[in-house]
Amino acid sequence: MPDRVPDISLFRYALASAEHESFRRAAAALNVRQSTVSRGVRSLEHSVGLKLFERDHSGIRPTLAGHRFLEEASLGLDHLKLALQRAEALQRGEHGELTVGVSVPFNLLGDLFERFRANHHDVSVKMVETTTNASRSLVQQRKVDIAFIANNIGHGAPRSFYLRDERLTAVLPKSHPLAGASRVSLEELHLDILSVLGLFAG
Repeated sequence: MPDRVPDISLFRYALASAEHESFRRAAAALNVRQSTVSRGVRSLEHSVGLKLFERDHSGIRPTLAGHRFLEEASLGLDHLKLALQRAEALQRGEHGELTVGVSVPFNLLGDLFERFRANHHDVSVKMVETTTNASRSLVQQRKVDIAFIANNIGHGAPRSFYLRDERLTAVLPKSHPLAGASRVSLEELHLDILSVLGLFAG
């Protein structure tokens, strides 16, 4: 077992040499000097403690141990390449999971998430229905990546951005004092609810 993993380029030289059965042809395919490939293969053999190729006047061919080693190395490089691609995609926001806290009606976000899913097929979206006050804690605890709330959650809150105003509809009985109003503020509804609760409490 080597003390450290050899340079990845050495594996590329060895794999190309095995494919082309020649250091010269491998060098041409990789657009490097033949001496670079042959020295790289010798360095890899020294690092892993294995003779990877038989060499003679007719060319080179992998030894039995070399053939098995290069098969495993090829799989390892494929996994490494895939890991790097996924890491880069994750960094760009193209792969992974997005957890969203929501304390507003889902229909207000429908178009937004449809566009997001259309542009980020490999990102799964998990919705967490919560309250405005709970959203602050969930974001700070990193249990959600982002939260959509109905109003400002006060001083010391996580960084927030104003998106837009939304008109809400209050459905009231015809006999209700506010039923005939063309516009009703949330403050008026709040006071009305408090007065009703006061009646029950009395």
